[in-house]
Amino acid sequence: MRKKLILLSVLVMALTVAGCFGGGPSVDREAEAVKVAEVVEKFRTAINAFDIEAIDSVLASNFQLTQRQDGKVLDNGQKSRAKLMEELRDLEADRLSQIEQGYDLKLRWTTLDRVFVNDNTVTFSGLWVTEETIGTLWISEYGRIAGSVVKVGDDWKITEMTIDFE
Repeated sequence: MRKKLILLSVLVMALTVAGCFGGGPSVDREAEAVKVAEVVEKFRTAINAFDIEAIDSVLASNFQLTQRQDGKVLDNGQKSRAKLMEELRDLEADRLSQIEQGYDLKLRWTTLDRVFVNDNTVTFSGLWVTEETIGTLWISEYGRIAGSVVKVGDDWKITEMTIDFE
């Protein structure tokens, strides 16, 4: 379970990497691209350092997570933002100890598609793998991800995410 929560943190970062920007003529795509890139870099750094506050900063207040395997919701697989943050805080000491001991967990996209629904909403879906390192690099998990990102004021926030482990 701890591994899946750590993976979840990485996946949340990856959702931000989805490049959620664009829209009709009323949206300055270049300006939005810069904002999204800043969020991506902030979140990437937070994941690598397991910075829970930075992770939390990109989630919308109504964020909802669903984790599934073989199409079935996992036990404890439905999480609100508050529940996710509570679980990450419970894991923080263990994760920081793992980082100090040389353990590393990285997410890599194999594909990622996004669709701009309107000026304020982007949906995304794609394939992912996680790579773990303890001396040797290996692919530890993979699957599909889908979700939505919305613009809140001048910021983009992740509102929902479904992670399918395969």
